[in-house]
Amino acid sequence: MVAIILILIITILSVAHFYLKSGALVSFATFAAAVFGVIVAFTYYEPLTNMLLSRGYGGQWALAGIYVLLFVFTFAIIRTAADFMFGQDVDLGNVITKITAIVCGLLTGLIISGVVLVALALAPTSPKLPYARLGDGDSAVTIAKMRSPGKPLIRADGIVAGLFGWISKGSLSSKKSFAVYHDDFLNQVHLNNYMARKKVYTVAGNRAVRVPKKGVRKLDSDNDNLTVVRMEVKNADIKSGGARGADGDVAFMLGQVRLICKPKNQTDTRGSGVAVYPEGRIVSRRRADKDAEKKDLTGALSGRVLEKRSLGEIIKLERDDFKIGGKSAGARVDLAFKVPSDKEAVLLEFKQNVAVEVPSSSLASEEAEQLLNSSGGKPAAGGSRTVTGPGDPNT
Repeated sequence: MVAIILILIITILSVAHFYLKSGALVSFATFAAAVFGVIVAFTYYEPLTNMLLSRGYGGQWALAGIYVLLFVFTFAIIRTAADFMFGQDVDLGNVITKITAIVCGLLTGLIISGVVLVALALAPTSPKLPYARLGDGDSAVTIAKMRSPGKPLIRADGIVAGLFGWISKGSLSSKKSFAVYHDDFLNQVHLNNYMARKKVYTVAGNRAVRVPKKGVRKLDSDNDNLTVVRMEVKNADIKSGGARGADGDVAFMLGQVRLICKPKNQTDTRGSGVAVYPEGRIVSRRRADKDAEKKDLTGALSGRVLEKRSLGEIIKLERDDFKIGGKSAGARVDLAFKVPSDKEAVLLEFKQNVAVEVPSSSLASEEAEQLLNSSGGKPAAGGSRTVTGPGDPNT
């Protein structure tokens, strides 16, 4: 209800302003300013957010705040330039002027509405704002629910996200496509914010996680053809590149971790990707949760258990999880994914703003498990490199 009211108010006011105040050329220039505002906001909000977080500023509000400021500044600059250029607007006739005003006003209103909805979704507020896309924060979020989320009657946020995703694959395509890093963008931001009210941070430092060499292991058919990914979480606060909260622990939702996959012969970050969410966490028997649906694993991971959980399940890493052999180290978390047989994982994403490249997958083996459990493995050559987001599409 909040979303549709915002969309209607913004769109009606936009059309009214265009109809009463703007000539044909100014109307079109204002619409163009809104489009360029979206491009700049989506392109630079993540790099600037990570820069602020590394200096200890902004916190969880940095994503939404920078996103809005980039759009507003870009829109204002281009709109001001249009006033200088078209101070004496060309008279194209009353009919053309009014039609242009209505069409451009409607489109601009939808774009501004979409920006507002995306900003509210990025902010660490209630999962009901701007609308309950995945529920109210009390019910379990499943992978099936992600395929059929709740949507407002007018999908203004889908328009702006889809517009930039299309642009990032086309005229502004680059080696870091938005459609790869943020496939299913709206579900991602709404899910990332799902437990913010329970002090699950929506952001992390840009070195919060890594995937070691041999850290992506494929299991056989007896284990439902799962792919297990070893994620090592840095023991540091956000300013220092980690994800530790004020209480000294790291808390994240299962749904705040996802794999980005691409066809096996296209393992770069161009074009578009497919987001795969975890089925659950792999744990030892002694730590198995009695309330979780469990599956005993076989083969190289024999003796371990897959705990199937909802995507809203909170995983908390305490101080002892960051100690291995009495020494401080990254906390080790094994997560199970069902990667399509024709796809290969290229990125692991953590919370809203962290992405790391992952090594090529290999069949699980006892040797790989021993390596991972003794030394934690080494970063793969060219892999496990922190990537902060698509950045400038022209780079």
